[in-house]
Amino acid sequence: MLLNSYFIESHSLIVEIINGEVTLDSLIELRLLEIERGWIRPGVNSLGIFHRISTAITHSEVLAFAEWTKTNLTALAGSKTALIVDTPITTAFSQIVASNVSDIRAMRTFSTLSSAANWLGVPVQSILEAVPEAGDFNRK
Repeated sequence: MLLNSYFIESHSLIVEIINGEVTLDSLIELRLLEIERGWIRPGVNSLGIFHRISTAITHSEVLAFAEWTKTNLTALAGSKTALIVDTPITTAFSQIVASNVSDIRAMRTFSTLSSAANWLGVPVQSILEAVPEAGDFNRK
Protein backbone atom coordinates (compact mmCIF):
# COMPACT_ATOMS: atom_id res chain seq x y z
CA MET A 1 0.00 0.00 0.00
CA LEU A 2 1.17 3.50 -0.82
CA LEU A 3 -0.04 6.42 1.28
CA ASN A 4 1.45 9.83 0.61
CA SER A 5 0.22 13.26 1.53
CA TYR A 6 1.40 16.69 0.44
CA PHE A 7 0.46 20.21 1.47
CA ILE A 8 0.16 22.97 -1.12
CA GLU A 9 0.42 26.07 1.07
CA SER A 10 -0.45 28.56 -1.69
CA HIS A 11 -3.87 26.92 -2.08
CA SER A 12 -4.37 25.61 1.48
CA LEU A 13 -4.78 22.13 0.01
CA ILE A 14 -3.89 18.69 1.33
CA VAL A 15 -3.33 16.16 -1.46
CA GLU A 16 -3.45 12.49 -0.47
CA ILE A 17 -2.51 9.69 -2.83
CA ILE A 18 -3.68 6.27 -1.71
CA ASN A 19 -2.80 3.24 -3.82
CA GLY A 20 -3.22 -0.49 -3.19
CA GLU A 21 -4.62 -2.30 -0.16
CA VAL A 22 -6.23 0.06 2.31
CA THR A 23 -7.32 -0.44 5.90
CA LEU A 24 -9.29 1.74 8.23
CA ASP A 25 -6.25 2.08 10.50
CA SER A 26 -4.03 3.21 7.61
CA LEU A 27 -6.47 6.00 6.70
CA ILE A 28 -6.65 7.16 10.32
CA GLU A 29 -2.85 7.03 10.64
CA LEU A 30 -2.50 9.22 7.54
CA ARG A 31 -4.90 11.81 8.97
CA LEU A 32 -3.14 11.73 12.38
CA LEU A 33 0.16 12.47 10.61
CA GLU A 34 -1.48 15.45 8.87
CA ILE A 35 -2.75 16.71 12.23
CA GLU A 36 0.77 16.33 13.67
CA ARG A 37 2.20 18.33 10.75
CA GLY A 38 -0.27 21.17 11.43
CA TRP A 39 -2.09 20.76 8.13
CA ILE A 40 -5.55 20.18 9.61
CA ARG A 41 -6.81 23.68 10.29
CA PRO A 42 -9.66 25.99 9.29
CA GLY A 43 -9.75 26.94 5.61
CA VAL A 44 -7.83 23.88 4.39
CA ASN A 45 -9.42 21.75 1.67
CA SER A 46 -8.49 18.18 0.77
CA LEU A 47 -8.01 16.17 -2.39
CA GLY A 48 -7.95 12.40 -1.93
CA ILE A 49 -6.79 10.31 -4.88
CA PHE A 50 -7.73 6.65 -4.48
CA HIS A 51 -6.04 4.58 -7.19
CA ARG A 52 -6.50 0.85 -7.74
CA ILE A 53 -7.70 0.38 -4.19
CA SER A 54 -8.49 -2.98 -2.76
CA THR A 55 -9.94 -3.22 0.69
CA ALA A 56 -11.73 -5.44 3.13
CA ILE A 57 -13.22 -2.48 4.99
CA THR A 58 -16.78 -3.27 6.04
CA HIS A 59 -19.78 -0.98 5.93
CA SER A 60 -19.68 -0.57 9.71
CA GLU A 61 -15.97 0.37 9.53
CA VAL A 62 -16.75 3.00 6.89
CA LEU A 63 -19.38 4.45 9.20
CA ALA A 64 -16.88 4.36 12.08
CA PHE A 65 -14.33 6.22 9.91
CA ALA A 66 -16.93 8.87 9.04
CA GLU A 67 -17.68 9.31 12.74
CA TRP A 68 -13.96 9.46 13.53
CA THR A 69 -13.47 12.24 10.98
CA LYS A 70 -16.39 14.23 12.40
CA THR A 71 -14.91 13.94 15.89
CA ASN A 72 -11.21 14.38 15.14
CA LEU A 73 -11.15 16.70 12.14
CA THR A 74 -13.42 19.44 13.47
CA ALA A 75 -10.94 22.07 12.22
CA LEU A 76 -12.00 21.13 8.67
CA ALA A 77 -15.61 22.16 9.30
CA GLY A 78 -16.83 24.19 6.34
CA SER A 79 -14.09 22.90 4.05
CA LYS A 80 -14.30 20.90 0.85
CA THR A 81 -12.99 17.40 0.20
CA ALA A 82 -12.75 16.10 -3.36
CA LEU A 83 -12.18 12.38 -3.86
CA ILE A 84 -10.94 10.90 -7.12
CA VAL A 85 -11.93 7.25 -7.37
CA ASP A 86 -11.50 4.57 -10.00
CA THR A 87 -13.25 1.47 -8.65
CA PRO A 88 -16.79 0.61 -7.51
CA ILE A 89 -15.57 -0.09 -3.95
CA THR A 90 -13.94 3.33 -3.58
CA THR A 91 -17.00 5.00 -5.10
CA ALA A 92 -19.22 3.30 -2.51
CA PHE A 93 -16.76 4.06 0.31
CA SER A 94 -16.59 7.75 -0.62
CA GLN A 95 -20.36 8.10 -0.96
CA ILE A 96 -20.97 6.57 2.48
CA VAL A 97 -18.40 8.84 4.12
CA ALA A 98 -19.70 11.91 2.23
CA SER A 99 -23.28 11.33 3.31
CA ASN A 100 -22.18 10.98 6.94
CA VAL A 101 -20.07 14.16 7.11
CA SER A 102 -22.27 16.39 4.94
CA ASP A 103 -23.48 18.31 8.00
CA ILE A 104 -19.97 19.66 8.66
CA ARG A 105 -18.22 19.80 5.26
CA ALA A 106 -18.77 19.33 1.54
CA MET A 107 -17.44 16.14 -0.02
CA ARG A 108 -17.80 15.06 -3.64
CA THR A 109 -16.54 12.20 -5.76
CA PHE A 110 -14.86 12.67 -9.16
CA SER A 111 -13.22 10.54 -11.83
CA THR A 112 -10.54 13.02 -13.00
CA LEU A 113 -8.10 15.45 -11.45
CA SER A 114 -9.32 18.32 -13.61
CA SER A 115 -12.94 18.00 -12.47
CA ALA A 116 -11.92 17.71 -8.80
CA ALA A 117 -9.53 20.67 -9.04
CA ASN A 118 -12.20 22.78 -10.73
CA TRP A 119 -14.67 22.08 -7.90
CA LEU A 120 -12.00 22.94 -5.31
CA GLY A 121 -11.12 26.15 -7.18
CA VAL A 122 -7.47 25.16 -7.57
CA PRO A 123 -5.68 25.25 -10.94
CA VAL A 124 -4.74 21.75 -12.11
CA GLN A 125 -1.27 23.02 -12.97
CA SER A 126 -0.66 24.06 -9.36
CA ILE A 127 -1.46 20.53 -8.20
CA LEU A 128 0.72 18.96 -10.90
CA GLU A 129 3.69 21.19 -10.04
CA ALA A 130 3.50 20.26 -6.35
CA VAL A 131 2.52 16.61 -6.82
CA PRO A 132 3.70 15.40 -10.25
CA GLU A 133 2.30 11.88 -9.80
CA ALA A 134 -1.18 13.39 -9.58
CA GLY A 135 -1.01 13.69 -13.38
CA ASP A 136 -1.53 9.95 -13.59
CA PHE A 137 -5.10 10.57 -12.37
CA ASN A 138 -6.02 13.24 -14.90
CA ARG A 139 -7.20 10.70 -17.45
CA LYS A 140 -10.41 8.74 -17.49
